Amino acid sequence: MVLPIIEVRDASFAYGDHEALHCLSAQWPIGVSAVLGPNGAGKTTLLRLLCGLAPPSSGVVLVGETALTGASARSRHRAAIGYLPQEPRWDVGFTVAQFLTYFAFLRGVGAKRTDQAVRTTLEAVDLVNQAGTRLKALSGGQRRRVYLAQTLVHDPPVLILDEPTAGLDPVQRVRLRQLVGRIGQDRTVILATHLVEDAVSLDANTLVLSEGSAVWTGPATALAEAAGPPVAGQGPGAALPAELGLINLLGGTASETE
Repeated sequence: MVLPIIEVRDASFAYGDHEALHCLSAQWPIGVSAVLGPNGAGKTTLLRLLCGLAPPSSGVVLVGETALTGASARSRHRAAIGYLPQEPRWDVGFTVAQFLTYFAFLRGVGAKRTDQAVRTTLEAVDLVNQAGTRLKALSGGQRRRVYLAQTLVHDPPVLILDEPTAGLDPVQRVRLRQLVGRIGQDRTVILATHLVEDAVSLDANTLVLSEGSAVWTGPATALAEAAGPPVAGQGPGAALPAELGLINLLGGTASETE
C-alpha cells in the first residue's frame, strides 16, 4: 500500500476575529512527524484541519491528490484515519475489549473481522491481559494506550495524535513514545506536543509553530543547532540544548520558559 502524503497549502483558520493559523504550508509523509510549540501556538487547530474536523478558512488540505474541500470528502477522510484528541471524554465503564469493539463498529470494521481486529490491536499495545478490565480500573499509562489503540483498530494508514503523552509520568511517557515509534514504521503518524523530548526521542520530522505560523521545520534532533552559542553561567535546571533551540526559535530566552 502506498501511503498518501498529507499536505496543507496556504492554510489559515480563524475563530471569529482571532486567526489561529496563518498561511501555513507543510507536508507529512510516512513516518513519525511532530508539531511542536507552546500552548496556544495553533497545534490543535492544525490537527483538526488534518483530521477533516473543520475546513480551513482559506487554503487547502490535501491527502495525496485529493483536496478535502467538501463535507463528504472530509467525512470519508475521518473514517479512514485514526485520531486521538487531547482530552478524550469517553465512557470509562467499558472494558478494554468492549471499548475497542465499539470503535471497530464506528470505523466500519465488519462483524466477522472485529474479534480478530480487537485481538491484533490489543497485542500491538501490549494489553491482551487487560482485555476484560474496565478502563476506570487501569493506570493512567494503560488507559492512554487503550485510547491510542482505538486509533489502530481499523488499521488506518494515518494516525493523528494530539498531546498523546500529556499527564503521564516519565516511565509511562517513555513506553508510549516507544509504542508510537513502532507504529510509525509503516504508516504516517502526526503528533502534536509541547514537550521537546517527545519529538527528539522519536527523531521526528518537526514543524515548530508560533502564534499560528511556521517558524522552523527539520528533524527534531537538529533543534539543538538552533540554540546559538552556549550561554555562560547556566547551572542546575538549565534548559537542554534542544529546548534552548526551541526557545530561540520562539524568540525567547531560557529565563522566559516558566
